[in-house]
Amino acid sequence: MRVAAGVLFVIACLAELGSVVLIVREARTAAGVLRRWQRADNPANQGQGTWAQVLLINEVVRTLLDARVRIASAVALLVVGILAGTAWVQRIHAILLHQGAPAIVGDLLGADNRRRLETGEQLSLTGRQAVATALRIPDALDAELAPLRREIAAFARRQPGCKALQAQYGVSEITAAALWAELGDTRRFGSSRKTMRHTGLDITVYSSDGKRTPGKLSRQGSPLLCWALFEAAKCAARPGAPDHAYYRPVADRLGGNRAALSVARKITRRAHHTLRALGEEALAPV
Repeated sequence: MRVAAGVLFVIACLAELGSVVLIVREARTAAGVLRRWQRADNPANQGQGTWAQVLLINEVVRTLLDARVRIASAVALLVVGILAGTAWVQRIHAILLHQGAPAIVGDLLGADNRRRLETGEQLSLTGRQAVATALRIPDALDAELAPLRREIAAFARRQPGCKALQAQYGVSEITAAALWAELGDTRRFGSSRKTMRHTGLDITVYSSDGKRTPGKLSRQGSPLLCWALFEAAKCAARPGAPDHAYYRPVADRLGGNRAALSVARKITRRAHHTLRALGEEALAPV
């Protein structure tokens, strides 16, 4: 997170000087950007062949690569804020347990439960102060995250690739933006299986001779991408979800988390084909 913020700060400083930075994450992507830029019909391109000249151009050139970095960073900040708010809610539950107060059922931050917490029934003075602090922090986080959430949602409503991803059940504007930013151009993957390998949700197995260890997740993908896929996959638990018939037997046999991971792999394959079918339109700037 700090690295991403530092990169954005450097880009902002260079932009004030009238320069544009092309951001690339992979060598293959970088080579493609270089070839497309050199073929562009722009007099400034003539005689420019070095990476230093390509990466810093005194022209107003908009690319989608820096947009992907901005959206990925924004979604990551939003996720961090959401998880921080969830941690404070869990802390309130722990305070009630330690103080011997009755547990709260349902939405802890709902109107009725909030009034009960503010009165501090069956809590000591220290417990009431701790609960009051824990209630203020999620409110402050929500106020700070609301503009960021609106910005990401507005981008997802305009960008063609994000709009196409939202056709899948359970993929919201926020998760669609995260999938689009992290998957990028899926045409670089030869198959949907390779895209799933990129997410880190694939099963790896080590075997030698007649010995074989149980499979486990590779966990080599982007944490933000895994979060978005898992959040979308959990919607399959709803009876009206298209994947509910697949989710329910797996959940009954192996548990809800494993069932959600299985649905997440299906969402990954669909997202691969969706973005691949759009072609260049999937990466169209907005």
